[in-house]
Amino acid sequence: MVFPSSGSTVGVPRSDASNTRARTTQHTVWMARITILDPTAAAPDIDADPGPSPATLSGCTVGIRSDRTWRSFEWVADEWEQALAREGAEVHRWTSGNRIGDEGERTRAELAAFVRCQRSSGRRARN
Repeated sequence: MVFPSSGSTVGVPRSDASNTRARTTQHTVWMARITILDPTAAAPDIDADPGPSPATLSGCTVGIRSDRTWRSFEWVADEWEQALAREGAEVHRWTSGNRIGDEGERTRAELAAFVRCQRSSGRRARN
């Protein structure tokens, strides 16, 4: 968003000690041009299909991945885990760590193992 430079005249009431009546002084105010950058990324394309209903997941393995940035998601994941387990799904949870440095390397390795586990468990459960 760009705000253009503009000048405007502003009337400012002033009182004068020698003259008790108010008078108006004219000032010209110039605004500098600024650019406001939006640091947010564009929203990703979203698949509107929510996936299979929990009733179709009996005997399947379901993985729930979360991180520590949105703590209330843990409550949601608890509810999903209970509902999925009631429908016969085997639920595995994984919480990611940092994504940089040594801990980032560990997080990526743990995520890869988590995904491999879900894929192999899912295949076993369906066969």
